[in-house]
Amino acid sequence: MTGTTAARIAKRFVGLPLEQRQQFLAHLRQEGKDFSLLPVPVSRHDFSAIPLSFAQQRLLFLWQLDPQSDAYKMTTGLRLQGPLNESALRRAFDHLIERHEVLRTVFHTDSDQAQQVLLHDQTVALDSIDLSGLADVELRDAELALRVITVTSQPFDLRTGPLLRAHLFRLASDEHVLVVSMHHIVSDGWSMDVMIQEFVHCYQAYCEGREPALPELPLQYADYAIWQRSWLEAGEGARQLDYWRSQLGDEQPLLDAAQDFPRPVTQSYQGEHLRFDFGADLSRQLNAFARTQGMTLFMLVLAGFSLFLSRKAGQRDIRIGVPNANRGRAETEGLIGFFINTQVLRCQVDERLSYLDLLAQIRDTSFGAQVHQDVPFEQLVDQLAPERSLGHNPLFQAKFNQNVILKQKTALKLAGLEVSEYAFDKQGAHFDLALDITDDGTLIHGDMAYASDLYRRATVEGFIPEMLALFKTLLDAPQAPLFSLGALAIEPPRQVREAAPQVLQLWDQQVRTQPDALAARCLDRSLTTLELDQAANQLAHHLIRMGIGEGQPVAVLMERSLDWLTAVLAIFKAGGVYMPLDVKAPDARLQQMLCNAQAKVLLCAEGDVRQTSLDVAGCEGLAWTPALWQALPVSRPDITLSADSAAYVIHTSGSTGQPKGVLVSQG
Repeated sequence: MTGTTAARIAKRFVGLPLEQRQQFLAHLRQEGKDFSLLPVPVSRHDFSAIPLSFAQQRLLFLWQLDPQSDAYKMTTGLRLQGPLNESALRRAFDHLIERHEVLRTVFHTDSDQAQQVLLHDQTVALDSIDLSGLADVELRDAELALRVITVTSQPFDLRTGPLLRAHLFRLASDEHVLVVSMHHIVSDGWSMDVMIQEFVHCYQAYCEGREPALPELPLQYADYAIWQRSWLEAGEGARQLDYWRSQLGDEQPLLDAAQDFPRPVTQSYQGEHLRFDFGADLSRQLNAFARTQGMTLFMLVLAGFSLFLSRKAGQRDIRIGVPNANRGRAETEGLIGFFINTQVLRCQVDERLSYLDLLAQIRDTSFGAQVHQDVPFEQLVDQLAPERSLGHNPLFQAKFNQNVILKQKTALKLAGLEVSEYAFDKQGAHFDLALDITDDGTLIHGDMAYASDLYRRATVEGFIPEMLALFKTLLDAPQAPLFSLGALAIEPPRQVREAAPQVLQLWDQQVRTQPDALAARCLDRSLTTLELDQAANQLAHHLIRMGIGEGQPVAVLMERSLDWLTAVLAIFKAGGVYMPLDVKAPDARLQQMLCNAQAKVLLCAEGDVRQTSLDVAGCEGLAWTPALWQALPVSRPDITLSADSAAYVIHTSGSTGQPKGVLVSQG
């Protein structure tokens, strides 16, 4: 069959009514022919309403539940050193938006039927922000980090677009940072790399006064969405779903891997990422063992991670979500779009077996998943977990992924510019635990993300050496029964503990259940529960960096205001002891109180000279300067307090007339 004939057959197929498509597909199977070998046809112009892909359909559903959420976005940053041609930069983005129709697509729902709508003549939404006036480099970098968090946290409107935004920060005449954000519904990790490669090509061309010479795209994402639905709805989806039903069964266990806090009713998606590496020796041993066994590093780490989770949770049936790029077709390799699919890999951990036995199971499971990789995760959820819970991800709660090293992420020269990655802290967590690894040929690097709803930072920090020690043990005795290799030894299994002392526990519950409720109003300012919580968390992280811990007083010399309220909550969250000071009190009395309580920090309103004039040994003055902490995490600090921990200290005159401090506990 010639390529032209195959394309004609494929195009005719997607235009047939469902019943005829089913008959056609059944006929091909009877003849032993594989429909998936036919090319994806260009068919979007033949449809008055273009459907969404299954992956897009789920993201649109989630967005409609919470349009203000920023949970599903793709963000990258580039540091540009050298003279920048801003006109060429804008033209490069405009060329990409014209080239990839998905970047100028919005999503409408009409009579419960969602469709993609292509916008014409759309240009890049590029905002320029000038920070070059900030001479202090440290203050400038802090302001940059704050601005980046602000712009990348802005929600997208899938109905109106744009779904690609760029922000150019000018740090100096020859230094810029470019931050690009896209909603996940039009992009994925592979797409971000495609965009960077093509942007580099286009910018170079425009700087040289010529048009870009990128190869013509064979199709657009809309063509893929039409083809995917036409094929899977005609029977292929049902065939592959039968495999996944047999693999995953009817019961979907919920992972409970030694969590610190009870699972909330609704996920907040707040979380943090911990970066680490496997060490040179273990990295080398893992790669060597993989070669010896004829397996991949992915399989080795997935097997070990499954065992680790099994022991932490006390569960044998472990389900782990694994992203699949879903770019096996040559015609989709150069496209931007939401192609990535998530597969659920099941591992039945039997500790009577060896690591080699576990690897064989993982290998067979991985191969089976690859053969049945076309079923969208969204359909698995619909078929296997129709009763949704907002408190956890369906079908799996832990994720594993191996990233690929890409050349364009290293420094490069571009039309007089030196381009390097601008790294900013990842925040947020879609899963209880997520392990990402990257092998650079020398070291295996890891990134462990965790949900702050469930874990303290210290807990997950302890998980990492435990897991690495387990890998070392498995490599030392790959044929021994797993039970003979010993349990995780760093800390014993723990019961789920109370989330926090009474006040903070009730506050956390309020944040989870009513994040948009009015928390406080003062004059013309107001804060929602979530806004107050996040502001307090950021200040708490700053106080911890200043050395504040359990039992250490923080004196607050401020009028009652929203800033004062934020400060008090932040002190509790940092584990410190709140010490109120009267702004009208004489300096001599304030000095006595600070000395008596051995305060570690004196927090004053902005512009209050007493920040420095009240000079007390061991007490550091801090003016209310949000720029110092607004780039810090908005998640709750990992601080454990008991009911006996001190909450605040108040001063009385005492029998001698001298200030006397009285501690009041959390309980």
